[in-house]
Amino acid sequence: GARAAEPAEKAPAEKAPAAEPEKAEEPKALMPPKMLSAMGSPRSSAPQTPVQPRERPVAARQPLERKPVAIESRTEATPRDRDNGASNGIIELNSGELDGAQAFGGETEPLSPVSVVDSPRDVHHEVHVTYNYELARYEGLPAEWSSMNQQFGVPYQHLPKMDCGFVSKIPAILVVLKRELIEGSGVDVEGIFRLAPDKSVCTEVKDRLNTGCFETGEVQDVNVFANLIKVWFRELPTSLLDVLDDVTIIRIAETPVDNVAAEMEESFPEPMRSLFYWLLDLMADVVVNEAKNRMTAKNMAIVISPNLFSVSEDNPMFALTMSQKIADFTEVCLKSWLKTKRGYGNYT
Repeated sequence: GARAAEPAEKAPAEKAPAAEPEKAEEPKALMPPKMLSAMGSPRSSAPQTPVQPRERPVAARQPLERKPVAIESRTEATPRDRDNGASNGIIELNSGELDGAQAFGGETEPLSPVSVVDSPRDVHHEVHVTYNYELARYEGLPAEWSSMNQQFGVPYQHLPKMDCGFVSKIPAILVVLKRELIEGSGVDVEGIFRLAPDKSVCTEVKDRLNTGCFETGEVQDVNVFANLIKVWFRELPTSLLDVLDDVTIIRIAETPVDNVAAEMEESFPEPMRSLFYWLLDLMADVVVNEAKNRMTAKNMAIVISPNLFSVSEDNPMFALTMSQKIADFTEVCLKSWLKTKRGYGNYT
């Protein structure tokens, strides 16, 4: 029999291209593009779980920067240049106030005690200094300011002063030395201002005055105070009579006593004129007691005048002549002061 015809072989049906799995939509970048690209594309085609946004991290705390504290000096009252106004001088150092908190990355947190000590930002210091006019010294000075009590070899302008009734004020150290001399009855001592005291005692008292350690009543020898008055004038950076030229000194030295006062007023500039008048008044205190102390106007001029003028050593003959003229100048000025201010003596 006839074979049944085999059914025609079906042509293989074309395979439809497999549908590509739906590509999951990449989540929107929640981090900077640079970081995202660095991580690369996802290895799996499985959909990615969206990254949940996280809190923005607090900025990193910066370590405290340790800086030296700058202390800025503000002087409320300048004691060295102060005259006798108020009895107390206050020196104050300010640079703000200590703050106990520091800001870190938007947060404000209190500093630990160690941080406050280690890294102060604003510091406030106060130093209270008073001037004792009775003893001519600053009290309460820090050790590094002790030189403010220097009394000898210091310009007139830089010393604390007191009102003694003259046009210009008088350095407090001279007032103290005069008080010790008068209270010790020094004007009655024979040869006062002429006799030299014990050198070591005089040096010790001078050092104590220069360091603010002197106490009244410590010294019994009044010659020490008389000598220190001469030393103070001798050690002035600019001698008292150096403000006058040689011609003026010679002219006044040869002027009659009655005309000297007017000459001094016209020729002597302040403040040295007031300082010279103060010295003349002290010398007059001694001379009016010449019956006891044997110190006449001429004697006082001889022992005081060498401390008042700087004589040039270039010309010895001129120096000798000027030394004599300075003594004559001092004597005639003292006689004028005694006659006009004390009514003492019949000087011509």
